[in-house]
Amino acid sequence: MIDKRKIKVLHVAPLPPPMGGMVSYIQGLLGSDVFKTIDYKVVRLNILNKEEYSGIVRIIVNYLNSFLLTINYLFMLIFWSPDIVHIQSNSGLGFFEKMWLAFLGKLLGRKTIVHVHGGNMRDWYHQSSSPIQKLIRKSASINDRIMTGSPQMKETWQIIGLPDEKITYVGNAVNLPSEITKIPKDNLSILFLTRVVLEKGIIELIDAFILLSKEYPDLELRIVGADTKDTVFVKKYLEEKDEKKIIKYIGSVTDEQKHQEYLYADIFAFPTYIEDQSYAIMEAMSYGLPCVASNVGGVPSLIQDGVNGLLIKPKDVNSLKEGLNSLILDGEKRYFLGRNAHETIENGFTWEVRSKEIVELYKSIIQKTNHS
Repeated sequence: MIDKRKIKVLHVAPLPPPMGGMVSYIQGLLGSDVFKTIDYKVVRLNILNKEEYSGIVRIIVNYLNSFLLTINYLFMLIFWSPDIVHIQSNSGLGFFEKMWLAFLGKLLGRKTIVHVHGGNMRDWYHQSSSPIQKLIRKSASINDRIMTGSPQMKETWQIIGLPDEKITYVGNAVNLPSEITKIPKDNLSILFLTRVVLEKGIIELIDAFILLSKEYPDLELRIVGADTKDTVFVKKYLEEKDEKKIIKYIGSVTDEQKHQEYLYADIFAFPTYIEDQSYAIMEAMSYGLPCVASNVGGVPSLIQDGVNGLLIKPKDVNSLKEGLNSLILDGEKRYFLGRNAHETIENGFTWEVRSKEIVELYKSIIQKTNHS
């Protein structure tokens, strides 16, 4: 009987490398208090690290990865026999790969939770043809729950047509830093810390910073994050625009180096185009950094404009420049927003809070089975 043992949960998720929202989530989850009472194993989604490839090679590696993933997954389903399968997913074609895994889980009698990340789900759905929309809706509905990390993503699934009882919002979470003593220096430093992709607004940030640097010669911008297929373009753009080499491109860092980058920074910039409930923003807020971020997707579920950060228009260099400039000029405003940002995370977005919610979710799905 399940009541006399730990609930067994099989997680299907990416593991580092690479870095990203789903990787941050699963790292935080597996290190949380959830597994003091829940038993778990992990099937790695990115067996072949397919993110390293592009073009025809990427397509071939995708198929090989899917084949190996399916074999590993079926092995765990049959021989470990989990009670619940918890699958991390995003939008796009990868969503259907995860739904295939969910289907296999249901076929073998397992309860399934699909946790959907990323801010592009609604646009992808609306831009899809009617048959694809129907497939998205039908494949999602076979699961016991679709789990969302923001109220905006929950609303997306309501728009898609999933019944409310199938949708559960459990916000994302981070661990609070052990210490946030700032590194002393004479200048102000702006930090961009996430994967280096165009959709995170990196080009707009470079343009805005170059304009600001003409007014503030000592101002610093540090670009920190894992390389992607967009890295070559971004570096070439920097060579053309940043003639004085004032922007520091750091690239990928260790966890300890990332910690030091947050301590060194004075302002966090995140002019993303699309986003769910961003881990990059949550981490920066946990360090007490005032954040200037785009008013898109799940970002407003974290940032209240003028209270614990600043919201700007996406893809708008002037809006970004004005937001950053207001913080450069006003040290008291930086302190006020940063303090409130830290309190926002401390009071509602830590793993201590989320662990209890996730355990209750697992238990409720099992209890529903026992009562049916």
